[in-house]
Amino acid sequence: VVGSVVTGEQMWPTFESGHHITQIVDACLDSSRLRQWVSIA
Repeated sequence: VVGSVVTGEQMWPTFESGHHITQIVDACLDSSRLRQWVSIA
C-alpha cells in the first residue's frame, strides 16, 4: 500500500494476499467460537 501511494501506481490484489486475509478471518472466527487465542498459519 505504501509503495502505491509513493509511486502513484495502482495496487492489485493477488491470490496470495487473498489467501492470507482468508486465514486471518478464519482465525478470528475460530478464536471467537473457542474463546481463546488461535494461531494463524
